[in-house]
Amino acid sequence: TDTKSARGVALRSGIHQRFVSDKFGPDSCLTDRITMKPNTGIASTASRAYKNSGTMRGVDRNTPERYHRTSSILKDTAAMNRAQLLDDLAKLAEAAGAAIMPYFHADEVATRQKDDDRRSQVSDADVAAEAVILKGLSRLTPDIPIVAEEEVAAGRIPDVSGGRFWLVDALDGTKEFLKKIPEFTVNIGLIEDGVPTMGVVYVPVSGDTYAGAVGGPTWMRENNGEREPLHVRDFPDEGIIVTLSRTYGQSTDVRRFLERYDVTKQLDAGSSLKFCLIAKGEADVYPRYGGSMEWDTAAAHAVLRAAGGAVKEINDGPELAYGKKDFRNPYFIAWGGAHR
Repeated sequence: TDTKSARGVALRSGIHQRFVSDKFGPDSCLTDRITMKPNTGIASTASRAYKNSGTMRGVDRNTPERYHRTSSILKDTAAMNRAQLLDDLAKLAEAAGAAIMPYFHADEVATRQKDDDRRSQVSDADVAAEAVILKGLSRLTPDIPIVAEEEVAAGRIPDVSGGRFWLVDALDGTKEFLKKIPEFTVNIGLIEDGVPTMGVVYVPVSGDTYAGAVGGPTWMRENNGEREPLHVRDFPDEGIIVTLSRTYGQSTDVRRFLERYDVTKQLDAGSSLKFCLIAKGEADVYPRYGGSMEWDTAAAHAVLRAAGGAVKEINDGPELAYGKKDFRNPYFIAWGGAHR
């Protein structure tokens, strides 16, 4: 990417990522320096672009043209070097994954039950990984608010009415993590005007990365190897491959939904990996008839959108929107090429 051709580049050559291989934790990923020209940084550009776009909370989820409007907004805000930022996010997710792995290999991990309606568990690994991401994002984009799962649980919820914010689930798939199942992920997603526009999903055990920016680069990397293109497959004539949650995958609602299709194969997966299976063309649809929060889906939704897919509310509803008052998702269907 030729950063000189991007108008008002906000992330300049002053950003240098340095990784400390022998030290995990909040300092694993360090940004040496961020240089921003006055009034042309990411946050100020976003403020101008979204001045008249309305607030995130209470967003009208029944306005599909919102997605087309965001596409033009992205073109008008080229001040952000999106390819560079995506690379930085991938490195940050890797650093968070490095913070998780000592806990994964430990015999026991301290956990507690959160006071939410799902009675979900949180571990020391969740907290450690989130600290890495919060510190890294605060350095990369100091004026973009961060909505992170454990921060919200602690009552620390930022104002996201400016139109652009991060959604973070530092350890998605805590159930799998605690059972030593290697299907947990690190999720970092960027929301703009209710739409997920950039995301990274990292799998710490395998070293797989899925990254996408809508209208920009979209790629996957297996086992920290070379990058490969990422794209959904066309809807197959011979039948679909469905990917399901181990927790919610066998519900009556899911069975009724699948009765409409000729299902040739079922893939069970944890965390955000179900979206990623669709994004790389190994599955076609993921029906979610169960509770989820915006930080559970934002990063993978962005990757899937960038790869040509979509996530829509059930019953042929609109594209899943973000920035709702309680950050709670309705039931949804993630589609590959089938959504066309």
